[in-house]
Amino acid sequence: MDVKRIALIGGAGSGKTTALENFCQSMMQKGKREQGTAFINGQKICCWSSSYPKTFTQLPVNMDGALVFLDSTKGVTEDDTKLMNYLEKRNIPHVILANKQDLTNRKLEVHSHAPTVPTVAMKTACMVGAVETLLKIISPYQYHQNKCALEVVTIKSSVN
Repeated sequence: MDVKRIALIGGAGSGKTTALENFCQSMMQKGKREQGTAFINGQKICCWSSSYPKTFTQLPVNMDGALVFLDSTKGVTEDDTKLMNYLEKRNIPHVILANKQDLTNRKLEVHSHAPTVPTVAMKTACMVGAVETLLKIISPYQYHQNKCALEVVTIKSSVN
């Protein structure tokens, strides 16, 4: 089975840990880094989170994509902008999560070509939707195949 590796990156308190707790079946902590595993539409996903590294060269090189957590109550910081620029220059698939939408009506001014998804990390459905958006960017054909295969299984099991 193909496994997608997704980094959850953002400032302290932006919602990374809450997101992992709400959509991963298993989660563990190794020092300052947390990681978990999830299955979305038949796709196995290994996630890990960390706050902004001292330099972006410390980001894992084996990631398939990233979810960039922005705290909507604080707005877009200089570190947020630097990270988004870094990911775009290196063509790393990513989705911007305007998190904590339940706490503010603020619309973030994000200057990025990546999709921006309003989220609430405490809500599993929000996080699954954000991950699905990233999976469609990483490998659209595989995402479609997984979703179709899952629908066939669901139809067959409901008939029995």
